[in-house]
Amino acid sequence: MTAKHSKVGRLALDGPATVREAEAMHAKLAALLPAHGEIEVDCSAVSEADLSLVQLLLAARRSAGREGKRLVLAAPAEGALLEALTQGGLLAEVRGEAGPDQAFWTKGRDA
Repeated sequence: MTAKHSKVGRLALDGPATVREAEAMHAKLAALLPAHGEIEVDCSAVSEADLSLVQLLLAARRSAGREGKRLVLAAPAEGALLEALTQGGLLAEVRGEAGPDQAFWTKGRDA
């Protein structure tokens, strides 16, 4: 018997989202994944971000995909997340080309 999954789970991150908070953020995402077909992550209230947030979101997105599920951002990357992506050279404006995850971060908007 297949477990029923509610359509969308939501995780709103706020405050710092750095390596210090990575374990707690991972636990929250891991708890949502089994119960939902789609996870929407809202990073709009993140005040500080580093590449650990980026890595966590990419890994969670891939894990969800392997289970036939989706992980999406609630809105295009902005603020601290956008700054971490830019500093990490992960957006087209920095690299001069669109990376494979460009649409995930920008939700189809130009970076």
